Amino acid sequence: MLKRQMILLLLLVFPISFYGFEESEVGNGGIGIVCEYPSGKVKSVELLEFVEGIVLESYSYSNVFREPHLKEFILQRLYKLAPNRAALYAKYLKTFSEEAVFKKGLEIADPKDTLNYINRKGCEHKTLILQTPYDIPGTPKYIVNQDLFFLMPTPMQVMTVFHEIIYRERIWQGDFNSSFTRAFNALLFSDEWDENNHERVYRLFKIYDISIDIERL
Repeated sequence: MLKRQMILLLLLVFPISFYGFEESEVGNGGIGIVCEYPSGKVKSVELLEFVEGIVLESYSYSNVFREPHLKEFILQRLYKLAPNRAALYAKYLKTFSEEAVFKKGLEIADPKDTLNYINRKGCEHKTLILQTPYDIPGTPKYIVNQDLFFLMPTPMQVMTVFHEIIYRERIWQGDFNSSFTRAFNALLFSDEWDENNHERVYRLFKIYDISIDIERL
């Protein structure tokens, strides 16, 4: 607890760009799978749960990623099943830009809460966005690795932002592990989300012992 307080104090006093955290314990990070050419130039950046969805669940994303208004499409998809949760996500989504700070030349270590096992051969896991678990006025809620975030396709950027708002709700519920966040986000954006049959969704929530919807705000 003391270590977390000291890290937050440093974030408040010094510019964030001074830090390449040796070990991040500030909060959850949306993790990217980053592949590089031999020269060191970045070849590709993919959100971890996007790859997990393909490898572990055989999900596809081609149809959903072509949606012209993807944020609204995903919120509407969720609203039909969990209107209170969808309303909270819409609230977090609306304030994301003003609560986020985009930084170049920033490397943030894995917050060690991801419990992940998937990677591309020869590639690395790197944190794309770090979310602090505390709401402190005047302090960024989200710290974004600008160098990597904008190398992803726009739909995957949207998926990454949803990772953060889903996890924000889980923090509010007292859950500081991102396993459910990634599993749910992977399904929520997939072509396999069935508007008429939510068996997959109910099964996922049952595994993690989480209610489909939250109480009215």
